Amino acid sequence: MISYGSVEQLATLLASVVAGGIELQSIVANGKRKALDRFPPERIADISVSLWSSVSRH
Repeated sequence: MISYGSVEQLATLLASVVAGGIELQSIVANGKRKALDRFPPERIADISVSLWSSVSRH
């Protein structure tokens, strides 16, 4: 996980990203996995259908 606590730390972090010092593909893959774990497509579909049903009745 990438985090920072100050503007200076963020600037250093961004410089490292631009210089290739941080492997972004692994960060992206980890973020995608976490998002899918928390919001699986089935859950999003269920919520969408429920909201649509609720709105269409009014």
